[in-house]
Amino acid sequence: MVDRLLEQRKPLTLYGTKHDITLPSTNQWTLLEHATSLLTPIEQATWDVSASISCASMVIPMVIGIKHSLHQCTDDAGVQ
Repeated sequence: MVDRLLEQRKPLTLYGTKHDITLPSTNQWTLLEHATSLLTPIEQATWDVSASISCASMVIPMVIGIKHSLHQCTDDAGVQ
């Protein structure tokens, strides 16, 4: 859902400006982008483990992959 919101950022901004609607600030958009980048690997792992053909041997490599992805997302400036 947040992915779709980020995809539609420009049209939402134009619509919000035209109709005087309050939209997220620049910092809030950035926070949404960071949250999405953090949650995407977890969502993918959830889908993979939930598949009918998944097995227990897939769990440990997925956890390692999630940890690796989270360590790469360390350029966060924090909530402002």
